[in-house]
Amino acid sequence: MNAETSTVVAKAKERLGEDLLILAHHYQRDEIVDHAHFRGDSLELARRAASSSARYIVFCGVHFMAETAALLARPGQKVFTPREDAGCFLAHQADSVQLRDAWERLSQAMNVEQDLLPVAYVNTTAEVKAFVGEKGGACCTSSSAEAVLGWALNKRSRVMFLPDQHLGRNTGRRLGIRAGEIAVWDPRHPADSLAALTTARLILWQGACNVHVRFLTQDVYRVRAERPEAKVIVHPECRPEVVALANEVGSTSFIIREVSSSAPGTAWAVGTEQRL
Repeated sequence: MNAETSTVVAKAKERLGEDLLILAHHYQRDEIVDHAHFRGDSLELARRAASSSARYIVFCGVHFMAETAALLARPGQKVFTPREDAGCFLAHQADSVQLRDAWERLSQAMNVEQDLLPVAYVNTTAEVKAFVGEKGGACCTSSSAEAVLGWALNKRSRVMFLPDQHLGRNTGRRLGIRAGEIAVWDPRHPADSLAALTTARLILWQGACNVHVRFLTQDVYRVRAERPEAKVIVHPECRPEVVALANEVGSTSFIIREVSSSAPGTAWAVGTEQRL
């Protein structure tokens, strides 16, 4: 952000006062965060938006975050996104057409209305969230995934988790779901996916975050070889084998809390988006 733009933003904040709320995700650049009223993860920012009385909410994050804030906005509030093309790779891994097709095909293998409940990660479009709500399911963030998935498994014998298979698998394992009870639904090859569903309690959508999937076990081994004293902390969207090697696992806010509250001189290797 150049000096001219920074000045324009500062003047707008001064002119609009409490009528303006600027929200910035943890992944934003420092010069963006400097202008925000609040910084947080997707859940924290959604709560800020929902509880705000500001007339104008500017959401500095990817599109689905601003879309979620708009869904929660009060009458008369307007939500703006600085970049309409600020997309999330993961959010585009599942669309409502694919999801409805999956539901129809799964009805051939089970009673979907009685046995299956969908859970959508917040990194999805409004259309996907609407379908999940229509079927009695719920949405979650990385910080609430365990609670929401546990709730869903108590309500139905099977759960479909979308669109991040790694977050779903990591969360399912923490809840005690065995490997043989987990199957993957591939929307590109749906016919091949049906055969694996007979014993599945947890059906994972074949999607993944293009950032977190890059972290590999050799990265953890290399860090520990070079810095044996370092603690490894990763996001739960990472591969299960990486999560298994980490000292700590959690959402962006969890990572920030753990690192910032650690003793001075503590070495950390952080597995998430580099701007965090």
